[in-house]
Amino acid sequence: MVKQRYYDYVNSKFDAEPGSIKAIRLKYGIEMFYLSFSKLIAVLVISFLLGIFLETIITLASYNFIRQKSQGLHAKSSLKCLISSMTFFVILPWMVVHVDIYPYISIAAAWAIPVIAYLYAPSDTHKKPIVQKKVREKLKKDAIIRSFIVVGLILIVPDPTVKFLLVMGAFIALLYILPITYKIMKEERNNYEKFERNT
Repeated sequence: MVKQRYYDYVNSKFDAEPGSIKAIRLKYGIEMFYLSFSKLIAVLVISFLLGIFLETIITLASYNFIRQKSQGLHAKSSLKCLISSMTFFVILPWMVVHVDIYPYISIAAAWAIPVIAYLYAPSDTHKKPIVQKKVREKLKKDAIIRSFIVVGLILIVPDPTVKFLLVMGAFIALLYILPITYKIMKEERNNYEKFERNT
């Protein structure tokens, strides 16, 4: 109810006609905001209760840093999104804290991050195709640059647990752009091509 009122208010400010691409994107953005915010609160509260708040923050920071530019799939329901968030940002960090991590494993794995970003970023969705070529090129460039920044941090940070959390966060983000993930989720990649064929 609150979300609908907020959507109506924002929609009026942007003067988007109902059913238009602008209105659809606006509604999608608002839904993503509410979903992300509620999910984030739940993840942070549970991680705090489990004593892994900092570890969750590090994983989330690495994830969002890459995800913002690599884009990729979204969960098809809020429940699936919550389950995956709890798995990736609570359960996995909790497990990492309780095992011995060899730093060389993180360093070796880190070099795959820019490679995957170069090969597959950015990846779009049916609801949010990246239509403009210049936008796609800039997102790819930024994703690669950010990947190397994460690699640099992994090389510099002395703590082996932090190294692994940074790697893990980046890999979680990249998981959503892999062709195999799209295939498993039965989603199409490169949705912008449909717009190019129609022009």
